Amino acid sequence: MKEIANFVPHCDDDHCDLGSFQYKCPSCEKFNIDFDMWWKIDELHHGSIIDLNCENCKEGLIAYYDEVTDFCYYVQTSMSYYTDHNVVDPG
Repeated sequence: MKEIANFVPHCDDDHCDLGSFQYKCPSCEKFNIDFDMWWKIDELHHGSIIDLNCENCKEGLIAYYDEVTDFCYYVQTSMSYYTDHNVVDPG
């Protein structure tokens, strides 16, 4: 299962470059706010997948950007990501 994630700016000031990455964990279904992911938006746009952990249940998650299907950011459990994308888990 995967959940849509969003980058949320800190404020409406065009000169402010702060914000957060917000998502609901697909494992425990609790809301997460990750401030460090804000700095990785370019990596996601360039096709990187980024490992992170739910701050509540500590589940291993993958964040990625789907530019082929619907131009959305997603968070998915590591296991389901690798299964859905036919990739061998590097772990």
